[in-house]
Amino acid sequence: MVLKNNKIGYAIIWIIIFMAFPFSIAQAYNLPAKMIMAMLTTLLMVGLLLKIRDIKVNTTMSFIFLFQIFTSFIYLFIHRDLAYINLLFQILVPFIIYMYISLFLNIEILSKLLIKLTLVMGVLSAICFILCLTINLPYYSVFQNPDGRDGFNFIISFTNTNIDYGFGKFIRPAGYFDEPGTLAFYIIIGILLNDLTIKNTKIQSTLMIVGLFTFSVAFYLILTLYGLLYLSKKSFVKILISFFFISFISVYLYSQLDSEYQGVIYGSSIGRLESIINPDSASNNFQADNRSNLISNAKEAIIDSPVIGQGISYASNEDSKFYGTFMSANFLGIFGIHGIIGGLIFSLHVFYYIYVCFKKRGGLTIPQKSCLIYLVLILQRPDYIGGILTYLTVCLLTLTSLNFKNVTQNIDNYRSL
Repeated sequence: MVLKNNKIGYAIIWIIIFMAFPFSIAQAYNLPAKMIMAMLTTLLMVGLLLKIRDIKVNTTMSFIFLFQIFTSFIYLFIHRDLAYINLLFQILVPFIIYMYISLFLNIEILSKLLIKLTLVMGVLSAICFILCLTINLPYYSVFQNPDGRDGFNFIISFTNTNIDYGFGKFIRPAGYFDEPGTLAFYIIIGILLNDLTIKNTKIQSTLMIVGLFTFSVAFYLILTLYGLLYLSKKSFVKILISFFFISFISVYLYSQLDSEYQGVIYGSSIGRLESIINPDSASNNFQADNRSNLISNAKEAIIDSPVIGQGISYASNEDSKFYGTFMSANFLGIFGIHGIIGGLIFSLHVFYYIYVCFKKRGGLTIPQKSCLIYLVLILQRPDYIGGILTYLTVCLLTLTSLNFKNVTQNIDNYRSL
């Protein structure tokens, strides 16, 4: 019998999440991710079956899950693309986790765990950056990320940017994710969930500071937007002072390098901003605007097949008009891949999140501010479908927004909406 709020249940859920995209833990340590996920998901299902009559979930959210699973099944035959089986399970597993949490666990506690996880990864990543920069911290191993790029395992953080300049290394830490931009994305998510739940100002400030070490242009821009929407002048000044302090140390160390290494590091930091203004100045390896070509590809794909899209395997299918191209990681990508119909259906949980936050009119509330920031976030990195954590993130934001003032004591309110 599964006990309510049990630690084993939370542990099982997090192990499942760690084995899936966007984490690279399985790749770094050569773990049988699919087998582990299948076994642990089966355990969750057994627990659900034992108490199936007691399950009470949000009916709208459950309908969205089931509708998207059904759509994945239909698209499997429309496109004759086996990748839709994978997508089906990437929606089914979050649905099982959601039902298990609703029956046995607690939404707020899971949100707190995600906040703490991003905090720990952020702090360890910042430490890793400093140790690499100053004492040339050696990496433990090299592995291949899901996207094919090399990843470097420093134990306390991963990275796919590793520039050795003699007495030290310049890295863009990624936590235990596939790339630094993903860590920056989830640090923002951690900040938003903190505002919706525990409201801890120390955690908020720490997440903002450690996120600076990712050198993510999107993080800097969204953090500025967040500061304008949320922070008092005093808090904003503290963040600026931290930013300038980190910048001062970085500039000093940068000035001690040979010009060759300065050029490489410049290209992966400040040069990424320059490439927005002048795209011709960007190198092949370091670009701030690496979305324009993707958007262009997605537009062409939508025009070519506006209703059902190109299918998930468009890039690897030699018969596809878009073989060898890439159109994901931009806000039009989901419509280029799944078409207008599929894109809308696979975005329903995001639309529901927007509805939950803005159904009440008036001044901007914290849930509404959080939603606006999330929408800006996914314009640059639309990772809300195709991964367990990416899907659960929207669920957590939605459920904590539904009952913002009192998440834990009145939990039944958002189960019935």
